[in-house]
Amino acid sequence: MKAILLVAAGGVIGALARFGLAFVMDKSLTDSLFPWPILTVNILGCLAFGILAEIGLERGLLHPGAQLFLFTGILGSFTTFSTFGYETLSLLRADKILLALSYVLASVIGGVLALYAGTRLVAKLA
Repeated sequence: MKAILLVAAGGVIGALARFGLAFVMDKSLTDSLFPWPILTVNILGCLAFGILAEIGLERGLLHPGAQLFLFTGILGSFTTFSTFGYETLSLLRADKILLALSYVLASVIGGVLALYAGTRLVAKLA
């Protein structure tokens, strides 16, 4: 039960941070067609994940509860892209270059295709 509460509390913080940052950026970039707010969220999330991963995962300086709160909760709701980046980096560090490349391609292409399939499915059912 404690783990669920840690993830939920972190999730609220991450979701609100994502919403707030995107809201502020959307207001200042009204003429831009490029998705700057989401790109910013993804890059900041990766930076934060990298810093915290080095402290908590690689050096073991974060309590498991703090890891749940920070990684799964805050960063998981702020951006899942940071987890994707970390998993890719972990594969690269393990010299699994082909596996990392496969993971990146499958995630990006598979995700876009799944999104397209979902929109087409709803369009056909409507």
